[in-house]
Amino acid sequence: MQRAVEILTKNGHSVTVAPTTGPATAGAIAHEYIARGADLILAAGGDGTINEVAEGMIHSRVPLGILPAGTANVLAMEMRMGAKLLRAAERLEQTVPRRISVGHVSAEGGKRSRYFLLMAGVGLDAHVVYHVSAALKARTGKFAYWVAGWSLLGRRLTQMEMEAGGQKRTCSFALLSKVRNYGGDFEIAREVTLFDDMFEAIAFEGRSSLPYVKYFAGMAINRLAGMKGVTVLRTDCARLTAPNGSRAYVQVDGEYAGHLPVEIRIVPDALTLGVLGWGLGVGVSGSLCSLVFQDKEVDPAPTYREYRPAAAWQRWVECAWCSETTGEPRGHAVRPDGCLDIVYSAAGPVCGLWVCGFIPGMPARFWASRHRT
Repeated sequence: MQRAVEILTKNGHSVTVAPTTGPATAGAIAHEYIARGADLILAAGGDGTINEVAEGMIHSRVPLGILPAGTANVLAMEMRMGAKLLRAAERLEQTVPRRISVGHVSAEGGKRSRYFLLMAGVGLDAHVVYHVSAALKARTGKFAYWVAGWSLLGRRLTQMEMEAGGQKRTCSFALLSKVRNYGGDFEIAREVTLFDDMFEAIAFEGRSSLPYVKYFAGMAINRLAGMKGVTVLRTDCARLTAPNGSRAYVQVDGEYAGHLPVEIRIVPDALTLGVLGWGLGVGVSGSLCSLVFQDKEVDPAPTYREYRPAAAWQRWVECAWCSETTGEPRGHAVRPDGCLDIVYSAAGPVCGLWVCGFIPGMPARFWASRHRT
């Protein structure tokens, strides 16, 4: 942490370090420092800590920046910030402020209320979050979630009714997501970004956990959409109930948030987030910065066919893109979420990717990492 402060100070920030004093205290700390005049809040921790900090910043114009230091770091992965705290501190100068919507959960008939940046899960995954061993999580990280998940194998699951997008579905797991990344390793939602004012909602049917073996395989090969038992839709609100009165849990950004009934909705224009904005200028340098941590420009029209290089040659693609930056940029645009839109020209594909078998004139999207330049 001290090294991160040194990097921030060297880059012109006046930093105040504010450790949390316990669970659910980060939001109040962020709110207090905004009232004192801080013009940037940095959250150092995992998605749960970032969620807590964001709770105290909703409807503020002060930007939230992130320094990943958690188990999954889903937000950092989604923003292409990487999972290393010091690297993220160095890349802060490349970020620009961007207004985003957030999600809001009202659970247990309004008794529990919470905002979220990433996703809300109801049913199966929330059951895992609720029952995960905190001690095992501290020792093994993500492995603790796998242990809790596999303990459900073969067991009967609570059935829920979901109303969303004008449709009704019976399911045992529902995910309403604003991000593609799930758990830091997988993707369930495929057609949504942080900058959308909509959720991608995915409902999974199944009276036991056995069908989820099939769903997991479909997720691994990007075949969830269209799979029997899976419903994918876009919506800005959803309501879930358990008709027989049985209990099903709710999680937001990987943290327990209550149980059914629950209403989940989009809150537009709710938060300013510092995102990588290559070529858009530095938006958060030289700020009065409060670092909260837990102890322990225009989005191009989404008409392109999305393609993601296989992991085996992902790095080659990124390096190929680096070579293009030495010349005059053409045929591409960089999205604020770090997605590089590459459009091929009649003379051949940008970045010399002809050897990969693509057709000139065929649009594609590749993920690029700024730091590799």
